[in-house]
Amino acid sequence: MTEDNLQELKLKIKKYLELENVSVLAGAGSSFHLGTPIIREIPEELRQKLTSEIKNYFSTNAVCSYEDLFNCLQADRFIKEKKQEDTSEIDKKINLMQNWLFEHCDTEKATIHKSYENDKHLKNNRYFYHEMLIKKLLQRPNNLRRANLFTTNYDMAFDYALDNLGVHYINGFMGVHNRFFRPEVYDYDIYYPGQSISGKVHRAEKVLRYYKIHGSLSWAYAPATAANTYGIKEIALHDNFEVSTDNQLIIYPCVNKKNFYT
Repeated sequence: MTEDNLQELKLKIKKYLELENVSVLAGAGSSFHLGTPIIREIPEELRQKLTSEIKNYFSTNAVCSYEDLFNCLQADRFIKEKKQEDTSEIDKKINLMQNWLFEHCDTEKATIHKSYENDKHLKNNRYFYHEMLIKKLLQRPNNLRRANLFTTNYDMAFDYALDNLGVHYINGFMGVHNRFFRPEVYDYDIYYPGQSISGKVHRAEKVLRYYKIHGSLSWAYAPATAANTYGIKEIALHDNFEVSTDNQLIIYPCVNKKNFYT
């Protein structure tokens, strides 16, 4: 790309960011440089452990994504439960896939991709580019609607970047000690009282709406209650990124719809 083309592209993006409604969709490419896996196809390491399941639901040489197989396992498990059949083997495969994802999508420990290992910005802050994107979105005039950041990634790269910047983000969860999924919070906003005599309120700056449309490593299944209609709880991850435990029940990362206790 020539310098002229680059400048033209920057001007177009600048204009787009000044529109009333701005939404950004980030996929696997936004975390690729951090060393996280691309799962549009099942990685060979995992595929070798799931050969019989792939053959059962697809075919021996089928090209299927991580989520294709995971959805089939969940559907099969649901049907077997309804028939009161044993699901222990399916549970093992589901847990295998969840644990693999949890381990390989740990952006705190992943090795920077070799194409970016000499990047001086990433050496100082591995979330440098995530933070740059967030800063650009927050530079929009405060009278415009909040920007929406969508991601299909399970990893926590944007979550950590938002925390590093001290940004308030509305992510669909409500609560402090028990954070449950309550999608109505996406209609809320954050304001603070004015300091003037008129007492006018002002809309807080540095606020973003954040959507993890495939789920997140920090989402866990919890029994549905009046306060937790959807049965999804957000958990704080330990510094060492270990799976949390509660009464000897392992809380696995939530993939797609929900996860399971074992």
